[in-house]
Amino acid sequence: MSSLPGPDWMASLDGGTGIWELTVPGTHNSAARRGGPRARTQTMGIGAQLEVGIRFFDIRLRHGAGVFRLYHGRVDQRLEFEAGVVDPMAAFLERHPGEAVVVCVRQEDRGNEGRFAGDFEALAGRRAPGFYTAPEPPRLAQARGRIVLVRRFAGSAIGIPAAGWRNDATFRMPTPGGVLCVEDEWELAGPLPGQMAAKWSAVARHLDEAAATTTGWYLTFTSATSDFSFPRAVAGGTPGVDGMNRRLLDYLGRRPAGERLGTVVMDFPELPDGRLIQGLIDANRP
Repeated sequence: MSSLPGPDWMASLDGGTGIWELTVPGTHNSAARRGGPRARTQTMGIGAQLEVGIRFFDIRLRHGAGVFRLYHGRVDQRLEFEAGVVDPMAAFLERHPGEAVVVCVRQEDRGNEGRFAGDFEALAGRRAPGFYTAPEPPRLAQARGRIVLVRRFAGSAIGIPAAGWRNDATFRMPTPGGVLCVEDEWELAGPLPGQMAAKWSAVARHLDEAAATTTGWYLTFTSATSDFSFPRAVAGGTPGVDGMNRRLLDYLGRRPAGERLGTVVMDFPELPDGRLIQGLIDANRP
C-alpha cells in the first residue's frame, strides 16, 4: 500500500478545470464493508479512501426515523450518513481545502420518496455551504472544499440530477450543465472468463470514448457481480483470469499522458498492488 498517493492531488490543478474534464478515481458502493463476499465491495473506510485519493463516492441510503443509514441492498453497513460520511468528508476538506469530493446518492429502498428527498434537502441545508447543490457540474474553483452532490433520487431539485439512472446499462442522461455519460453494466450473466471479457469491452469502449471527446461527464463503473462471481473476484481476478483492476492498470499503461478518462468507479481499488489509484491520478498530468 506504500505506493498509494497522498491526499492533495487536486490542489495543483487549474481552478477553471471542469470536474468532467478530469480523470477521477472513485469507488462503487463506497461504504459496503459488511455482508460477506456477495455484498462487500470495499476494504478501506471512507476516511482511508479520501486519504489515498478517491474523490467520487457511490453512496446508498435507507431512511427511517429521520436518520439516513448506509446500505448495500438489504445489508445494513452499520453507518449513519452524516456521522460516517459527511463528517469525515467535511473534516478532510477542512484540512485539504484544495480538494473536492463528489457524492452520488441513491435511495436504496423504495417508497416514501417524498420524505426521503425532503429530509435529505434539510440535511444538505443544515450543512451548507459544505454541499455544492447546483444542478450544473462545477469547475474546480466552485467545488473546492465542498461535497458535490449527484442526486440519484426523485422528488428534489437539489444537486446534479440523475434520478433517471438506468439499471445495468450504458446510457446518456441530459443535465442542465451538459450530459452524464454512464457505463454501469454490473450484472454478469455467467461464470467469469467469458463474462469478464464482455464487461471489460464495455469499460474499454467507454474509456476510449471519454478520451476522444472533451464534452460530457463520463462515469465508468468497472464493478460487476453475478451468482457465480462476487465483487472481489471480479475486481481482483481468479487464477488464470485477470480481474478488472489489472485490466484497467494495463490499459492506463498504454494510454498517452494527460488524457482525460472521466470518473472511474471501482471495487477494491487497492488491488492488485496499490498502483491503480495513482495511475488514474497521473492521467491528469501532461
